[in-house]
Amino acid sequence: MDNSKELALYVNSLTESSITKDCHVETPWFNETRPRFEYILHVMNHSTYHRGQIITIGRNVGLTDAPMTDFNIYNFFWKVRHMNAS
Repeated sequence: MDNSKELALYVNSLTESSITKDCHVETPWFNETRPRFEYILHVMNHSTYHRGQIITIGRNVGLTDAPMTDFNIYNFFWKVRHMNAS
């Protein structure tokens, strides 16, 4: 949750010019320069891939009632839960 909040704060702090500005990333797997928003989109897409992996692994070990991993559903239920708690 802390990492999610930190990422949201970071993305919300970006201006239109800074989010479209080229950003260089160098890792053991690639060395690339792309607009910052493309890396943000990649992070979101990559996390979706891993949520799917977790569900698949769970089903392979017999878990059939996995929790919803859709971000919009998560937000909706989180808001309802916290609004009802107030």
